[in-house]
Amino acid sequence: RETLPKAIFLDLSMPGMDGYQVLEELRRDPRTADIPVVINTSELLGEEELRRLTTQAAAIVLKNLDVRQGTAERVRN
Repeated sequence: RETLPKAIFLDLSMPGMDGYQVLEELRRDPRTADIPVVINTSELLGEEELRRLTTQAAAIVLKNLDVRQGTAERVRN
């Protein structure tokens, strides 16, 4: 929150506060609500989770499926 980055890469699996909670906090705070968030995860996401995350995140990158070039292209877009 001090530096207000241009974009955030966020893993969903983290100790303590998980990525879902972090994303909710970012969206609630007017200072960070508009920062694009790219979810970077190895979790298998269900249809409902995927739908909820796509409304809050700029992109979802699956660690085990996306290749480096494809990830860079999605972030640019």
